[in-house]
Amino acid sequence: MKLAIATSALLFVAWILLLLVSLSTPILKDVALVKVHTVYHFREISGSVVDHDLYVKFGIWGRCFKMDIADWTCRKSTEQTGIDSTLERALVVHPVACTLVFVAFVVSLCILRCKDRGFTGRQALLIVGSVMTPAVLTTILGIMDVVWVSKFQQLVNSDAIESYEFGNAIWMSVGAAVVLWCSSLSGCIHAFKQSRYAHERKL
Repeated sequence: MKLAIATSALLFVAWILLLLVSLSTPILKDVALVKVHTVYHFREISGSVVDHDLYVKFGIWGRCFKMDIADWTCRKSTEQTGIDSTLERALVVHPVACTLVFVAFVVSLCILRCKDRGFTGRQALLIVGSVMTPAVLTTILGIMDVVWVSKFQQLVNSDAIESYEFGNAIWMSVGAAVVLWCSSLSGCIHAFKQSRYAHERKL
């Protein structure tokens, strides 16, 4: 019973994390995959050059940017930097992982209702599969997120931008993957115990 509750709780936490990532910039301005800072040199009519700081936040669905102390301006677009178009297109898969985690969460709630009856072998496999599938997908997405953000170093090396840093959405994605593997472990152990319990009752 404790394992079933732990599995459900962990799945709920992972779902919240992935939901925030799926609603990242420009929907939620405070949740971003990467933050970029660069300096633009503007030549005024008088001939003098004025430096302006430009800050950009990249999320799954677009970007938000602001100049100096101005307000943030956001644009929705899945074509963002041109660093790696394949990885950028893969960002939109995050909502799919979020949906799978929610399905696994619903399945885990069904587990709690079956605590006294035990599981058949097929039911156990269904439970294990529903938990491990989003764990694998989220892990792949987390690795792809880290690789994509790391490629911003190319822009730093070419002096296209001044600096960049990992956004909080990256750590949410990685954290969700860790939580999902923990829930997979507890879910697998619980499914095995319940399946064994159901088998013993038939004997």
